[in-house]
Amino acid sequence: MARWTLPFVPDLVEYYQHLGWGSTYINSANNVYKANNVEIGRQCQLMQNVIIGQGTKIGENAIIANSVIGNNCTIGKNVRLVQTHLWDGVTVGDGCDIELCVLADRVKIGDRGFLKFGCVLGSEVVIDNSVILPTLTRLQAEEVSENDSFGEDDFEENTKANKSVDKSLVGTNGHGYICNVWEEEKNEPEDPTKVSDIWGKPNDEYSEDRQWNSDLASSASERLSVGEEASGESEVGDDDYDDDDVSQFYREVLDSLQRACDENVNSANIILEINSSKHAYNISIKEVVSVLVKALLKLPFEYEPNLAWPGYKLALSRVRDILEGVIFNYIKTADTQYSCLLAIEDFMKKHQKCALAGLHLIREWYDEDILHELIIFRWFLNISPENAKIKKMMDPFIKWLGEAEEESSGD
Repeated sequence: MARWTLPFVPDLVEYYQHLGWGSTYINSANNVYKANNVEIGRQCQLMQNVIIGQGTKIGENAIIANSVIGNNCTIGKNVRLVQTHLWDGVTVGDGCDIELCVLADRVKIGDRGFLKFGCVLGSEVVIDNSVILPTLTRLQAEEVSENDSFGEDDFEENTKANKSVDKSLVGTNGHGYICNVWEEEKNEPEDPTKVSDIWGKPNDEYSEDRQWNSDLASSASERLSVGEEASGESEVGDDDYDDDDVSQFYREVLDSLQRACDENVNSANIILEINSSKHAYNISIKEVVSVLVKALLKLPFEYEPNLAWPGYKLALSRVRDILEGVIFNYIKTADTQYSCLLAIEDFMKKHQKCALAGLHLIREWYDEDILHELIIFRWFLNISPENAKIKKMMDPFIKWLGEAEEESSGD
């Protein structure tokens, strides 16, 4: 898809059609290949390295990156697909989030489904609405027969399905049998609880690579998602933390940022101070970003607690000019971008009179390539109902983002 094998790329193999191997693809911007009779919904984001088979329909506001979609698939609205292979005739309901998965022919995923990375679903597996499939889940549509012609003994040494459908896994209206892959150890009894990882066991380096995945994908093991941490609140509060270590870390960060503004301390020294506190209190990088963004947004109130919007706007502009270099040093992955957006959302919720500052910050950091549109779309779709005012405030900017991306793809 990335055209490294030119001329052996989808849009240049027209002779395949004469051989009956498939339809001709049209290549557009960012290595997006579309076959005939493809329907793309309004504000759908085809980010990069995407192949869409003929007769496939994709709903509005879908976000697709680094994925292959077969023929005659139906993908609903507000769907996110990253690093995923869909075979022919697959149906994905509205609001689904799927990453690093394989869905075979005629698989059906209900609305609001969330497939954690590494899931493999065999042909005709059905997942009900609002189901969250655990990491590395493998399902097949038919149970293993005791009278298979190839022999049960051979099958037991490799792959075997459970004998009953687990409705707690696939949902009330779902259908699929767990497929376990067992490993035989030399001179050791077979352990049916030992399930091999067919994708390879992710190590720290692998997880780090997947955090951004060509500036698009999020991390494999700790990805913030629709089903886990999309509640619309950031990981730490504003100044009332349950965790004493995080509370003390926030206080030290706020003091460091204020001193940088008052005494013109070099950014490199402030970063060293933050890193030292981070290690001292064992703070995760996502918490660091959340604390930094909240400290930045709260800093104007440290100088004048009763600031109204006009005065706050001017004060924030001043501290941003001094501190953004420090903050940008930590916002480098999809996870940290998402934590940044959650922190901004939390500020907008707690300081409604100055909520416009959050909108301005997101828009300007997008213009500076600090926040990627895919992460912004993902955050926007996951804003909780209790923050409907924030969603309404952000809506014009999100629509502009979608239109800008469509124009860019068209060029």
